[in-house]
Amino acid sequence: MQHLAIINQIIKVGNTDVDYILNYKPSTWYTTLFQYNQFVTLVNKTYNNEIKSKFHNIVNKINTQKSLMPKSIQMNFVRWNYLLGNTFENPTTTPNGSTYESEVNYLKSWVNNRVAYMDQRYSDSSVQYKAHIQDYGWDNFKKDGQTAGTVGKLKRIEAIRITLPTENENAHITYQTHVQDIGWQNWVKDGEMAGTEGLCKRVEGIRIKIEGMPNYSVMYRVHVQNIGWQDWKYNGEMAGTEGLCLRIEAIEIMVLRTDYLGNSTQSQTAKINYSSHIQNIGWSGWGQDNEVIGTQHMSYRLEGIKINLNNKVVPNTNITYQVHVQDYGWQSWKENGEFAGTEGQCKRLEAIRIKLDNPKYIVKYRTYIQNQGWRTLGFRWRNGRNRRTMFKTRSNSN
Repeated sequence: MQHLAIINQIIKVGNTDVDYILNYKPSTWYTTLFQYNQFVTLVNKTYNNEIKSKFHNIVNKINTQKSLMPKSIQMNFVRWNYLLGNTFENPTTTPNGSTYESEVNYLKSWVNNRVAYMDQRYSDSSVQYKAHIQDYGWDNFKKDGQTAGTVGKLKRIEAIRITLPTENENAHITYQTHVQDIGWQNWVKDGEMAGTEGLCKRVEGIRIKIEGMPNYSVMYRVHVQNIGWQDWKYNGEMAGTEGLCLRIEAIEIMVLRTDYLGNSTQSQTAKINYSSHIQNIGWSGWGQDNEVIGTQHMSYRLEGIKINLNNKVVPNTNITYQVHVQDYGWQSWKENGEFAGTEGQCKRLEAIRIKLDNPKYIVKYRTYIQNQGWRTLGFRWRNGRNRRTMFKTRSNSN
């Protein structure tokens, strides 16, 4: 029972909807690894295939252990009869329960909330799709980057169906095809047919988008007559050709997790905290010390930013920053958490400057720019010699 009380104490101080490794520690390795789609895909698959079922069995194990030790539970509060309902002996972020049962229920509730967050955070949301192929008809469903259609057989794709298996009722996958002699058809969604059947018409172009899943991005590429595989496209960009009379022969589609990091509140231990206003998403959570804030492969622009310096960790220092806004140019300098940029005006941030007013410190930052990727780290400093503390402030700027 003492062991259970200690475990309960440790768990209680945790936030059930936070990714601790990425958000609570300056874990540069993991922050960097999560920028690679292959790593994210492997993490999601590992969670779903090897970890998820074990997490979902934790509450059953708690119930089993409780049923095995009724006498120990009773004797525990004979020996420590002042524990329940008090906080001085077992300090936590929430008051101790007045009964053992209430403490166990709290633990089970915490576990259920944590497991729900982990399921959402590392869910492996697969996409399924099949193509109607010249002379062959409808192929079997493919998923997660598998090839639908043919390569090297000179067969056109004439139609396509795409589905997104998910329990999220607000999530939809929508798509639109450019068809021979017809042009762009209307958008369809969730398994409806795009293209034609029985008309011998080639699909020449396609656009695909995801709705209702702001933390996900869809990427796709097509194999085009006389061209071969084109580059990957994202979130509504056109794949294929228009006006060249070239058939699409094959397609591959993947759905990727593209989270922006951030906590609901600012960290009290970080040197620097920052939050960004993201197109179609709004304000992100608070990032800290080298975390990435923004999105990748979703073509969402940053529209505003706030940056706070922790004066308890970095005393007697102000942080100031200036942003270059679409159509407006450079705004005036802001400092210490003031809002820079715009909100509700659909204006992108195009550049940023950051500096400190303390000569003993340095701030280091870089941005992810549309069509260019990560830019070289920028610096702002004043005569940093004896004492040097580095902040890595990364923000995606699509």
